[in-house]
Amino acid sequence: MFLHFFVEGTNNGSSITNLPWWAILIIIAVILIILVVIPWGKIRSKLDQNKDQKITLEQAKTKAQNYNASFLGIYNWFGKKQAMRLQRTVYVEELEDACVLCRPFENKVLSLEDEDQIMTMKQAIAQGYHHLGCHHIDQDYYIEVTQIPTQQWSDEHKQLRRSLLLKQYKLEDELRHLKYQLDNHKFKTKQKEDTLLLQITSKERALIKFIKDNDLTRNQLRERYNISDIQKFS
Repeated sequence: MFLHFFVEGTNNGSSITNLPWWAILIIIAVILIILVVIPWGKIRSKLDQNKDQKITLEQAKTKAQNYNASFLGIYNWFGKKQAMRLQRTVYVEELEDACVLCRPFENKVLSLEDEDQIMTMKQAIAQGYHHLGCHHIDQDYYIEVTQIPTQQWSDEHKQLRRSLLLKQYKLEDELRHLKYQLDNHKFKTKQKEDTLLLQITSKERALIKFIKDNDLTRNQLRERYNISDIQKFS
């Protein structure tokens, strides 16, 4: 670059041609010393080394993230802490009111790997497991250590309990609708408001009786009208 500038300046007839010959020699000598003394090869090698280290570090981070993704992923639709695990295999805990989609996976071992000799979590989810409203919990499974419990309830019993739970959901939805009307409608007469209050009281009593008669669990959060769709099935 310096030589190019010097030659270009000379060709253009600039003031550098008016310098004494010894000054021009000094300039050329300084340029040659700079080119010889500065370790350009080491600088280039250092830059390449830093670039390679950066690429290697990024690749290692990506590999680690991909490796742990299946183990640390939240598989439960409602984000339960039980879904956070480092174990590679889990088994599906049996539920009394399991739906038809999840029953085939109960007391079965699933792998959290993307590919395995046994069924993977991704394959199970693709077939309906951990759907919206699913309450199943995945328990850590340690090979040759964990003892999977035997089946406690028949499919017929589970179907009956599931149908009762769905009826409870329906009653809760009707109650939420009445409460929404009470809080968001402007009543022209006090009589209409009182009528709606009686309907809410009657529906709430019917819900409580249904829960008690069928040995279900009341969830007062689900009875609020201003909740998310996911909370309606929590």
